[in-house]
Amino acid sequence: MELSNELKQITTAYNLTPNDVIFCFAIAAGAPVADAYKILIGKKNTSVSESERQSTDFLRSTPAAKILINRIKAKKNTTKEVNQELNRVKNVDSKEKDELKTRPGIIQKLIEEVTQISGKDAVSGLQTLAKLQGFDKPDEVNEEERRIFVLTYLSHCRSCALMREYLRVLDDQSNKTA
Repeated sequence: MELSNELKQITTAYNLTPNDVIFCFAIAAGAPVADAYKILIGKKNTSVSESERQSTDFLRSTPAAKILINRIKAKKNTTKEVNQELNRVKNVDSKEKDELKTRPGIIQKLIEEVTQISGKDAVSGLQTLAKLQGFDKPDEVNEEERRIFVLTYLSHCRSCALMREYLRVLDDQSNKTA
């Protein structure tokens, strides 16, 4: 049997056999689980109840199959998108890995990823992004600390040198303004 390139890529991406992938497509299309399992994966002469049990065991033990079924149902991953995802994973170079070691690099990557997802994952990503950028704390207004010093004149001494100079300056100012 000759397999298409797309089926080969999906099998390698999800680490499944071709029959497993076809089983996932059948389940996503609405085929009865027990019948699809019996035809594609299990033995042909098993009972329906035995096929049902084997299919639930298979789905429990193979999380990649569940993921593929959900993606097919949600129509999020066509084969082109799977190919793009595979190429993106393969083409991650050391520069990108180095960028993820810095805070700005992580923030930039989170921004890119959050725009591509929705639902609970998007909310979780946005919360993480807010924490990294410091937006999770309420705005704090930094008011400058101001101190006012009041020096009151408590002396009644009119004879000290400082007071005589002060009075002379006051007289000079009042003469100039008058």
